[in-house]
Amino acid sequence: MMMDANEPLYGVEGIGELLEEEESELDVQKYLYKALAEHVEELSRENEELQAQNRHLRSQISPTGSDQKRANCFLSNGNENALGFAFSTDNPALQMDELRKEIEALNQAEYAESNSGDNLSIFTDSGNNSEIGSHWSLSGSSSTFDMSRSDFADQLRLKARALGDSVLKARPYFDALRKSKNAKGRTSHFANQYTRAQQILKASRDLVANSEQKMMSDPTNMQWLELLNEANDRANQASAEKTKIQCRHEEAAQNYRLAEEVAAQLLKAERRNIKKATTYFELKTTLEQKLEESRKAMQNIDFRLVEAKEN
Repeated sequence: MMMDANEPLYGVEGIGELLEEEESELDVQKYLYKALAEHVEELSRENEELQAQNRHLRSQISPTGSDQKRANCFLSNGNENALGFAFSTDNPALQMDELRKEIEALNQAEYAESNSGDNLSIFTDSGNNSEIGSHWSLSGSSSTFDMSRSDFADQLRLKARALGDSVLKARPYFDALRKSKNAKGRTSHFANQYTRAQQILKASRDLVANSEQKMMSDPTNMQWLELLNEANDRANQASAEKTKIQCRHEEAAQNYRLAEEVAAQLLKAERRNIKKATTYFELKTTLEQKLEESRKAMQNIDFRLVEAKEN
């Protein structure tokens, strides 16, 4: 069938205008796709900057005295030699005594860590905008310490005044970071304690099995029955300590996750104020470390004076 020269192409009138409109729409779509891709790249760059800034800010907060104490108590999680437990003697009675001491040590460490609290700073918020706490009272050295504390408080007040309300708005973020670091340290501590408790529980069960064998071989000797009963008590104590430590570890891990989430949200919401106020909190950390070093030095002097008087 021959097509009439005057018949519209595909039976559509104005096909030329339609094709031009389609080409225009394609150009618009290409532009939109390009703009969207550029926006995504910009968001990715901002996200990378946020992460880098967060890492930098985290690095400015040095480990507190309690964190250092935890680090000194145990080596890393991977060092099983530091966390393992083995009897130093073959004497069952002495083994029982070693178990008792180890279980008591676990209990004391768990109690001390559980009551350490989140605020481990010498610097505390107060109504007069001074962040210098008054936790320490050292006989003979307190006046020098108070002068240092007052001087550091003045430095912080001047810094806060220069930065305006950025310090107030950024404070929750740095508080969240501190809580996160403390919770992370507690999580690591209880993980180590749990490993230690497992080793002690295993040793106590081995002692129970050994006592049972001794009693079976010599049923008339009541000493082995007494030893077995005591070994069972130690095993029950070790099991209870392990369960408590496990609960503490789970609690600390949850607190760590929550603090991390809060810090991330605050960083996103107050990025500019946090960046502006970073110098204030860096100064606060530096002064806090100096004050803690001064406190320890003067406390050491006080101890030596007391020892000298006693001798």
